[in-house]
Amino acid sequence: MQYGDTVDTKTSSGLNFMTFKLSFNDYYSLDISNKIKAVKHRKQEKGEYLAPYAPYGYMKVPNIKNHLIINEETAPIVKRIFELYLQGVGTPKIAKLLNNENIPSPSKHLNTERYKKCSHKWNKGAIYRLLKEKVYIGTIVGHKSYKVNHKVKTRVKVPKKEWYYVENQHEPIIDKETFEAVQTKLANGNKCRER
Repeated sequence: MQYGDTVDTKTSSGLNFMTFKLSFNDYYSLDISNKIKAVKHRKQEKGEYLAPYAPYGYMKVPNIKNHLIINEETAPIVKRIFELYLQGVGTPKIAKLLNNENIPSPSKHLNTERYKKCSHKWNKGAIYRLLKEKVYIGTIVGHKSYKVNHKVKTRVKVPKKEWYYVENQHEPIIDKETFEAVQTKLANGNKCRER
């Protein structure tokens, strides 16, 4: 039986050659994968923003790859969310307030194929995640997960103590004092006053 490279796999020498060739191809794929991982690690260590989409409140600089600038349309909404939470408005109430005012959610703002079926409504989970994001104080957080190997798409979470934190990478939307006050409140699990 002959395939592709006219190797006769009925013979032991042909079968051995095919086994060698498949192993070499697998090694080549692994080598390329490792080189790509190494480049990504270096970029993360330098504080480059590698995600495909900018976080809500920012946009990517068209001519400077992996760098963020403030989105003047959505950054004030981020500030407002932080201010409301510090004033005692809970995450469900903030979400309801933004929905009542027809303020587009992050999924609506992305407007990509992946998010077309989303409800595009704010919810308490989206508000909570936004309040936890260090990107809003100018810090890029990297190396949160990795692929086990080049054949498996599944990603493994990296422990937080091993994440890369690179400060002062872009203009912050939230000052550090406000951010830390919000983190303290979130960590304490304080029940926010309903307004």
